[in-house]
Amino acid sequence: MDRKIEKKRWTVRNITYYSAGSLILLFIVYNFVFSDSSRKLNINTERLSITDVQYGPFQEFTPITGAIQPIETFQLDVSDGGKVVKKYVEEGAFLNVGDPIILLDNPQLRLSIIYNEANVFQQINNLRATRLSFQQNKLDLQSRLLQIDIDIRKQKRQYELNKQLNEKGLVSKNEYLEAQDQYDYLLNSRRLLLSTYKQDSIFRAEQIKQMEISVNTLQANLDITKQQLDNLTVRAPIYGQLTALEAEIGQSIAAGENIGQIDKVDSFKVRANIDEYWIARVSPGQTGEFTFADKDYDLKVKKVFPQVLNGVFQVDMIFQDLQPQGIR
Repeated sequence: MDRKIEKKRWTVRNITYYSAGSLILLFIVYNFVFSDSSRKLNINTERLSITDVQYGPFQEFTPITGAIQPIETFQLDVSDGGKVVKKYVEEGAFLNVGDPIILLDNPQLRLSIIYNEANVFQQINNLRATRLSFQQNKLDLQSRLLQIDIDIRKQKRQYELNKQLNEKGLVSKNEYLEAQDQYDYLLNSRRLLLSTYKQDSIFRAEQIKQMEISVNTLQANLDITKQQLDNLTVRAPIYGQLTALEAEIGQSIAAGENIGQIDKVDSFKVRANIDEYWIARVSPGQTGEFTFADKDYDLKVKKVFPQVLNGVFQVDMIFQDLQPQGIR
């Protein structure tokens, strides 16, 4: 007769598995609770600085990289166009104020100067002739006034004499009236001549004034044209180095076209790129420090460019006191 065999729960094999699992679990718990999982770093005590904790303003700084640039750059734009006929200097030359750079030729401008000069000379001659005519006419009217005054005095005497003689019956009334009419005629003639003299003086004075204005206008136009001719010689507006020049002999350059630039080389600034994280914390007037040839120099933020490009923005910094010698 068959008999049911009961399976043993705590076999050697099961005991071994449970024991091993318990040991592993205890090991994990021990390391988690008692072991120090922080990283360790050995530091030389001589390199440590120890001081007391103090209250003070919070300060932070960030290292940045910048490029030395001229503090001022002048763009060379041609005010009057023409063809390049001469180059006085090449790129890299150091220039003083007024040094010639290139010479342009503009035949149309030269013809305009000749035409304006002719107009000025003609108007000056017309003004001179008008003044002479006015002076001659003035002398003529003054002479006529002088003569009519003489005639009036003579006729007045004759009129008064005929009046007395007519009252005594020595001359006829007709002779007396003729003398009176002649006297009145001369008086009216004098008034008319004097009015003509005044009106002519006013007219001539206004005419001369307008001609003087015309001469001054033409002369001003001529001066402008001559200045344009002088501008055909492009000169250095500042002291500095000619860092760019785009002009060759025979090249035609239009008015307003840029042909290069001059950098002022006696003072410099630092153009720095800063991570956009700091854009809200950087403002004009903040200071920085720059090391050159083992010497520190103080800088100050002059301008902040708010545009962010590729995760950075730019600032211009200037030297506060001393500027390093030999930087470029």
